[in-house]
Amino acid sequence: MHEVLAAAEARLATEHALAMANLTASPTAQTRALETDILHTWTQYYVDVPATIHDVPVDTTWTGLNALIASAQASVREAGPLHLRAIAAQGTNGAR
Repeated sequence: MHEVLAAAEARLATEHALAMANLTASPTAQTRALETDILHTWTQYYVDVPATIHDVPVDTTWTGLNALIASAQASVREAGPLHLRAIAAQGTNGAR
């Protein structure tokens, strides 16, 4: 689960950086909408991924598994909006 969370953090940071670069290059509402959609999609993907651990043969009787999944999902749910707010704060003229 730690690897999934690390991958989520890396992906969201990468998408944030790409979004900011794209908004600087093309500071339009259309670009902002596209970049917001991309970040929202990756956030939801990484919120959904931890629960798929139940699809692989693991000892699901361990009571800590569900808490670990919930914790990873909560971390991504917190991180995604931080990146989305940064994109929203990027001015339509490219200024912050």
